[in-house]
Amino acid sequence: MNVAFYIELSSYIEKINLNNLEEGNPGIGGTQYLFLMVMQKLRNRGYKVHCLSNVSEDAFEIIRVKNHDDIINYCIKEGVESLVLNAYGGSWTLNNNKIAEANIRLIFWAHNTLDYRMRSKLSKSLNVPQIVCVSENQMANMNGIGYENISTYINNFITTSFYNRIKPTSLNSKKIVYIGALFPNKGCHNLIKIWSLVNRMDPSLELIVIGGSSVYGSKIKKGSIGVTDRAYELLINWYLQKVDDKKSVRFVGSKNWNEILELISDARVGVVNPSYFRFDETFCMSAVEMQAGGLPIVSRYRNDGLVSTIDDEKTGYLCKSDKDIASAIVRLSNDDILCRKMSVNARKKAKQFLDEDSIDSWVGLLNTEFTVKKIPKCHFQINDLIRLRDDFKMTLYKIARRLL
Repeated sequence: MNVAFYIELSSYIEKINLNNLEEGNPGIGGTQYLFLMVMQKLRNRGYKVHCLSNVSEDAFEIIRVKNHDDIINYCIKEGVESLVLNAYGGSWTLNNNKIAEANIRLIFWAHNTLDYRMRSKLSKSLNVPQIVCVSENQMANMNGIGYENISTYINNFITTSFYNRIKPTSLNSKKIVYIGALFPNKGCHNLIKIWSLVNRMDPSLELIVIGGSSVYGSKIKKGSIGVTDRAYELLINWYLQKVDDKKSVRFVGSKNWNEILELISDARVGVVNPSYFRFDETFCMSAVEMQAGGLPIVSRYRNDGLVSTIDDEKTGYLCKSDKDIASAIVRLSNDDILCRKMSVNARKKAKQFLDEDSIDSWVGLLNTEFTVKKIPKCHFQINDLIRLRDDFKMTLYKIARRLL
């Protein structure tokens, strides 16, 4: 096996200690973290793995490449057999003659749902990549539009070291914890809207929001809350004004896992991405990480990756409406027997996503020949209209972010 991974990283990666990746994500973004973890795990097993990026870093042996030609030339020079790329960053390879001539196998790791534009490019491509989904339900949705022949799935994962060191929450407080990046597609503003209902149902509950929009190293002008950009804070504040007890919501910003473990040590319920964006959660690392700490998880049902990572009514609740999400949070907060039962189930569920099984799958994938198969003709689906709606929302947000 001679494999190269290419992943774009922020320049601030040089300031982060990459020697402790086993202990949890140091705040570099979920996709970036998993790319580095898979490479490290494969190296630990003795395989030759090249880490290519737009930045360099000596300790992890990250090699800087300036452009696409650099990537191809490096792979040819080093005799790379397989090149793994983030699916949305890999479209430039699809009709590249040099890749075809060098017979380099392409693997697109699809941490996001492939939209119509991406599928259209795939259907016309010279080089057929193998698509690796990050959860079983993501692959099921992909296969529903005709990608059975070129897609497989390998679960995202937490490390065994992380799982073993995280102590189950005591469940003794009234804390509800949200973990996630503070962007519209991650649904923090939706949660604040839901919290206005929760606060009326049970004023004793406290919401702790962990995360910010600097989690990926971006430089932003923060708003009055001080955890995300001005545009998104305006939206969050608009919903916050509707909460009767505004002091029941506490924003703590981005935290490392040592700090997060302290915050959730006695928490009652975890909440992840309750947004209406249909296709952004293909797995949800935060859900698994909090379940490892014994937290029942509440989120919105969208038939996405959370169907794979959360067992509805066993390790938490997946609800369709704001009212149902609010009711689920309050129910778990006040029913001690139910909460503790789901807490035990949640920790068992997280154990299904430990690293070694996923790395075994990566080894099997990379050591198995991929026979090039025809990609089906791309057809516009009803879900593509929904995706366009969601993309339009994000475009408006990005414009507002620049203006403010």
